[in-house]
Amino acid sequence: MLRARIEKDFDGRFSVEASLDLEVESPRVAVLFGPSGAGKTTVLRCIAGLERPTNGRIAFGSEIWCDIAAGHWLPPQSRRVGFLFQDYALFPHLSVAGNIGYGIRDAPGRERRARVGDLARRLGLESVLDRYPAALSGGQRQRAALARALARRPRLLLLDEPFAALDGGTRDAVRAYLAELLSEFRVPAILVTHDWSDALALGHSMVVLKDGRVLQSGPPPEVLTRPAGTEAASIAGVETVQPGVRTGTAGGAVRLRVGSAEIVAVEPETGDAGFWVCIRGEDVMLETSAASGGSARNRLDGEVRDVVPKGPVTQVRLDVGFPLTALVTRQSALDLGLRPGSRIRAVFKASSVHLIPRR
Repeated sequence: MLRARIEKDFDGRFSVEASLDLEVESPRVAVLFGPSGAGKTTVLRCIAGLERPTNGRIAFGSEIWCDIAAGHWLPPQSRRVGFLFQDYALFPHLSVAGNIGYGIRDAPGRERRARVGDLARRLGLESVLDRYPAALSGGQRQRAALARALARRPRLLLLDEPFAALDGGTRDAVRAYLAELLSEFRVPAILVTHDWSDALALGHSMVVLKDGRVLQSGPPPEVLTRPAGTEAASIAGVETVQPGVRTGTAGGAVRLRVGSAEIVAVEPETGDAGFWVCIRGEDVMLETSAASGGSARNRLDGEVRDVVPKGPVTQVRLDVGFPLTALVTRQSALDLGLRPGSRIRAVFKASSVHLIPRR
């Protein structure tokens, strides 16, 4: 368990006040999630010992790494933490072999060479050991930096936006590869990212940060589909967040007036009358008005306002009595003939509607 209470003030311009309790037993991955400037990297650097908090305490298991009030500070090299920087921070004047072996340069030569060779083999770097960083691809640079971080056999691996420099296709492949490596090496990790795909693919737990404060924590699927507030919903990428008013209940469901439309959601635990209605775009299906059937409780006729390609999917903004966004495949968008002004029916289940009380 990593317990961190971190306060860091940057001359009054920005401050971080984050309290974290992270299960980091092998090979779990905890995710620090949030937009740029949320304080994620500051928290990570404080955990690594690369930044000294203004106030706070950091403990890894029974070992105290930092206690500002008590005047206790364990230097980075004594924490046995591996750090993968966002830009990889490879030494340009060292070969791949030199970079991997840098962190264990005090080890006997034979042991150092054996460990470098083993990591190179396991990370697919044997053919580029003599190359310098400038001659490597983005994926090779990342693997070289990861090998350097793993060379010291860290108790905890810290990953700062490790996929930020990679394009979409490479990112997906490297993400899958990293998941396999973390499982193989059985090293716990803390991952900083602003991409929910990273959180879902790698994370076992997740902390949402904004403006240096923790908004929500929990398993990634729960945080991303059931945000605790509108700020967390925005950060988690929930496309539709609209005010709604309870109009009635029936059979374990609640009816709500949203704009000029009425929808059905799973009965909330609270008796509030007003809610923020949250609907993720991937949970909205589109069909022609002639279609019928299915188990979805919500079927709303509306008009297409905008059609925006988003890589492998298409974002469709609708007016169904309130603004609603759907994400569909490019082929579905073509098959349905979606264009601004066309009529379409939006379909989503009551269980896909997440309600946040408006208080």
